[in-house]
Amino acid sequence: MATLVVFCVLYSVGAALAGVVKEERAVAVPVVVVKPEPLPSPVLLPGIVKPQAAPYVPAEPGRATGLVGVTYQFDDDVQQVVGLGLPFVFGWPRPPTTADLGVSANTLYRRVTAETVSGAVTLDAKLALRPCASLAACLADRQAFDQEWTSVLEAPVPAVAKDASTWLTVSDRTPYTLTMTHAFTSNGRSWLIGVSVIAVPGEEPAAQRVLNDIWRQTR
Repeated sequence: MATLVVFCVLYSVGAALAGVVKEERAVAVPVVVVKPEPLPSPVLLPGIVKPQAAPYVPAEPGRATGLVGVTYQFDDDVQQVVGLGLPFVFGWPRPPTTADLGVSANTLYRRVTAETVSGAVTLDAKLALRPCASLAACLADRQAFDQEWTSVLEAPVPAVAKDASTWLTVSDRTPYTLTMTHAFTSNGRSWLIGVSVIAVPGEEPAAQRVLNDIWRQTR
């Protein structure tokens, strides 16, 4: 009988200890929350889809129009500026030198220059391009766009409204400078374009032709 009592006591103690061990193990095991991996973004940052460039439109005989000064004429020898990732092609007076100035979160920057044999820049065009959800969205975003691109490119803000979607500033100081902001639609997509064209003395007509042609190609 005594042996049975001792066995019962030892069994009870063992069971209790086993329960404590199980409880400690249950508490000691950390709860791991499995989180799914984030899905890859289907859009490459910064999210500017490469636009398709519209073909170049030559000036029509007797119908060359522009915003300021002179324009390309129908029979002018115009060099087409291509390969900049812009939704349009525009004319340049001589073989152009192009450069990619980089991309911000929602705006791309490009540069086109004309240089002498010694490498001196005589004509310098810098461009900023931003996509918009619609033409109305472009117009609503225009002031913020102007603040950004003119700061990045160190250009005067286009201040004079030429029409409902175009703003222009002309500086006759040396160097001669033209700046334009223009909202337009091409191939069903809407864009804001900012342009700064700087010319050394004697190259003012070339600067006018370049800016006028960008405006005409995006109308």
